[in-house]
Amino acid sequence: MKSEYKVADVMTVKPVIVGPETTIEQAAIKMQIQKIGSLLVEENKNLLGIITEKDLVDKVLAKSLNPKIIKVNQIMTKVVHTVSPNEDLLVAIRKMAKANVKRLPVLDKNKLVGFLTSKDVLAIQPELFEIMTERFHLRETERKPHIARGEGACEKCGAITLVRKKGNECLCYECINE
Repeated sequence: MKSEYKVADVMTVKPVIVGPETTIEQAAIKMQIQKIGSLLVEENKNLLGIITEKDLVDKVLAKSLNPKIIKVNQIMTKVVHTVSPNEDLLVAIRKMAKANVKRLPVLDKNKLVGFLTSKDVLAIQPELFEIMTERFHLRETERKPHIARGEGACEKCGAITLVRKKGNECLCYECINE
């Protein structure tokens, strides 16, 4: 099965980049200003790694390390899963799910040309949510409602739209909220 999109159609073409000697404090400030959850680490046009909010929490804050001293290259993830801009979007999503990552740098002939995130994908194809989350760990799943993913007919009003399972019925969002 293929999607109607290539990675190049959906990716962010100007990813936010830092150098390996950037301090964690500087990286965190950049993430805050840019309103993003990760930074790519690059030196001399070579992708060296990625740093995420989770890295900041797990590798710096939880260990009480000083973010003014620790450098990005000390905590970044160095083994980075990547994708080609010509790759089918569905293939890229499956790579994300298999690697249990939410972000893939996009390389063309070993040159960084973009960044694909789960938010990029969900913005254009929300029905792919199930594929993207199949490997994510969801806490307290037994108390959460099962969500029917994709389009269908609302069993209350008959509208063909995105539906969600509530009880034993698949309902549209309007009927659920009534």
